[in-house]
Amino acid sequence: MKKLALAIFMCGTVAAFAQTAPTDTKTTAPAVEKTFDLKSHEGLLGAIKTVYTPVVELDAQNWAGKIKNGEMKFEAWKKFSAGWLMPEDSRKALVDEVSKLIADPSKIRPLTPEEADRYNTAQQQIRTFIEIAGESDSIALPASKMSKVDSIQKSVMKLEALYLADLIKSGKASMSGIEDASTSWVMKTSTRHILLARISELLDGKKIRKLTKLETGKLEAAHVKINAIIEN
Repeated sequence: MKKLALAIFMCGTVAAFAQTAPTDTKTTAPAVEKTFDLKSHEGLLGAIKTVYTPVVELDAQNWAGKIKNGEMKFEAWKKFSAGWLMPEDSRKALVDEVSKLIADPSKIRPLTPEEADRYNTAQQQIRTFIEIAGESDSIALPASKMSKVDSIQKSVMKLEALYLADLIKSGKASMSGIEDASTSWVMKTSTRHILLARISELLDGKKIRKLTKLETGKLEAAHVKINAIIEN
């Protein structure tokens, strides 16, 4: 599941940040689909890693830029990144790159048009892999773990929806961006649909507010529990 700052793994179209040698990711997807069994958890992660590795520095620039602009705090971003559907070593590589950029903000810069195109192409390929894999409950985590995660997610569903709706209201996220990014969340398909529906209801009814400190603490505690289940 996405974490509290919720701008999720490769979320939205990028025209933002990076630095890496050109790679033709447009020709990668077909070969990757033939190489990996996308219907298996390990196969899906392998495919994601193959496409994501050439653009990890671009993704790091994207997130570092958001952090530099004050859209989120580094530690909060680091915590919620633990729940993304991606190989752990890929996530570690991303966190390391973002850490380096935050330590030297002068190296954070907008992506060139060519870099943004490669980044967005990789993003779309990863979404395609997830769609091919099918949004089965077992694809993100083994059934026993997913059941525990789902129980925790449902217990804070109202708070999560309220938090995300407030992000949209404040202009820090968009409904379409959240809908697109949600395909990579570690979450049951049915639970994801309910969450998105609740966000829409809040937006339509304009009953949106910021979480209280107590509510924020409860939501963060739930995310910590989820991360522990995912990582162990």
